[in-house]
Amino acid sequence: MGGFAEFFNDAFMAAAVLGTPPLVLSAIVGLTIAIVQAATQIQDQTLPQVVKLFVVAILMVLAGAALGQPLDAVLGRALDFARLGL
Repeated sequence: MGGFAEFFNDAFMAAAVLGTPPLVLSAIVGLTIAIVQAATQIQDQTLPQVVKLFVVAILMVLAGAALGQPLDAVLGRALDFARLGL
């Protein structure tokens, strides 16, 4: 692959690696809360959003450095492209 094609492929993979864990965790928490709400007949619509927000925030605090490594690598390559004028 050429320089830009490989760069965009790496950028896409970094976005997937960074976005997948919060998305999957949010879906699992949302499904769990929906089951609990259905079982208890709680009709509050803000409850799942608030809980998902806190869970994703905790995930980012605990695993943010590990999730950010691919993003750091892609940004380093982008700055190299900019420095070289490509």
